[in-house]
Amino acid sequence: MKKLTFTSLCCFALAFMSCQKKEYTCHCDGGFSGNGDTFIIKKSSKGNAKSECYNYNTSINTNDGFHNCELK
Repeated sequence: MKKLTFTSLCCFALAFMSCQKKEYTCHCDGGFSGNGDTFIIKKSSKGNAKSECYNYNTSINTNDGFHNCELK
């Protein structure tokens, strides 16, 4: 019974830890200064963070547009 309780407690802890949001760094070129900018994205998976980072891309023809956004 102790092994079952310990095992289920460990599984619960691992599941809880994997669902927590992690911080990812997204860097984009461009912007008002032209030097680019860095954003912190908090997501539970790298795929979700990559998708959000890609959403920062705007048209190159705009004055404050970001481009080449990628996770660092």
